[in-house]
Amino acid sequence: MSPGEPSRLRNLVGPRRLLVGAGLGLFFAGLYVLRADPRELLPNREGLRVAGEFLRAALHPALDYEASDLPASAPAFGVKVGAALAVTLRYAVVAMSLALAGGIVFGFLGSRAWWPDRPGPFFGFLLEAVRVVVRTVATAARSVHELLWALLFLTAVGTSPLAAVLAIALPYSGVLGKVFAELLDEQNDSAARVMRAAGSGSFAAFLAGVLIRGLPDLVTYAFYRFECAVRSSAILGFLGIPTLGYHLATAYEDGHYREIWTYLYVLIVAVAVIDQWGALVRKRMSRPRPSR
Repeated sequence: MSPGEPSRLRNLVGPRRLLVGAGLGLFFAGLYVLRADPRELLPNREGLRVAGEFLRAALHPALDYEASDLPASAPAFGVKVGAALAVTLRYAVVAMSLALAGGIVFGFLGSRAWWPDRPGPFFGFLLEAVRVVVRTVATAARSVHELLWALLFLTAVGTSPLAAVLAIALPYSGVLGKVFAELLDEQNDSAARVMRAAGSGSFAAFLAGVLIRGLPDLVTYAFYRFECAVRSSAILGFLGIPTLGYHLATAYEDGHYREIWTYLYVLIVAVAVIDQWGALVRKRMSRPRPSR
């Protein structure tokens, strides 16, 4: 073997190629274990007809009700869509407010960034115990999907607004806590260490040296979870909550595909506005400003 052959062999079988190969192997192994047959994805003639009607309706979303036998007291279609969007956003905002409060607590207590440089043995053990307990609680909260939390709460108390809000807030607080803690721990703490060496307290050094530096990342992820909360709020409509998902399910049962696309477009626009809002906030927070 020539001297250059081992390096060429390492380049040929690199970590990325090994990772891709392992992923493909697991994919085909999973297909074999599940006995999945790709031919089952081929639709029949009736399925193709329904799918074609649904896709064609995307070009002509409804601006009015498709049903002709509505009572005179029915609100205008635009008013109904706007009210459904308002309810969806209301649930998402309230749930995200609760989740953000829980995520801040979980993220702070689950992070090591605010710890002193050399905590004593007992104090260090106490801090690590608190961190482990908090991260375990956050993991338990986010391990259950919001739909399962919703089924639990709705079974217990019915279609209560508080049940829907808690169904979103509980798993989201666990997710926010995990990500916030990791973002804080990944920040460069050199400024905080300099402040502590100069005699500043650990908490003040954490605020000025770590939190301020990581705030754009924290806000960006919070806005992303707000987008997810809007989608989750809409999905809860399939369980009876009067959000966009409730009207989507009703329109689907009635075969009103144009109305479905109207609700979908409204949801897409709402998520896109939140995404642009978050990008604008991050841009303004990341913009350097002259010091006073």
